[in-house]
Amino acid sequence: LRAPTDWALNEYAATAPKAGAKAIIADARDARDAGADAVIVNLHWGTEYQHEPDGFQRQTAAALLPWPDIDVLVGHHAHVVQPIERVEGTLVVWGLGNHLANQAQVSKSDGLTAVLVAAKQPGGRYRVDQALAIPTWIEHGSFRVLPIPTTLQDPKLPTADHNELID
Repeated sequence: LRAPTDWALNEYAATAPKAGAKAIIADARDARDAGADAVIVNLHWGTEYQHEPDGFQRQTAAALLPWPDIDVLVGHHAHVVQPIERVEGTLVVWGLGNHLANQAQVSKSDGLTAVLVAAKQPGGRYRVDQALAIPTWIEHGSFRVLPIPTTLQDPKLPTADHNELID
């Protein structure tokens, strides 16, 4: 597998989605051949601040799925939470929102931790059967990423923050 940068396994031009999809599929196959039990494709995609997946996201997912070497697609970039759906039987986490950001607007302080639940299949491979969605919130000032369900139970949570989280 090739690594063009210190922070990414690979990168493909958004202007060539078909070529990018072919390269992603080839990389997924290489990962399987190298012994990967599961392949999670992480994509930097989506229109910023748009809660629904855009046409490029849907087109790219359709080009990648179903593919037997890809177990799940996880996206980020839109800065807001996007849905989790199945495409051709494969889980797609369209957008995780923000996990680390200095954006004060409420919807840009939201994020999502997707806990992927996988089961071992005959032959040793894993199948991602489910994604548990844990909504998160970036605390203003400290930039701590807080799980919303637990944070709402904290009796020390300031009223203004509590109200922001339940709106």
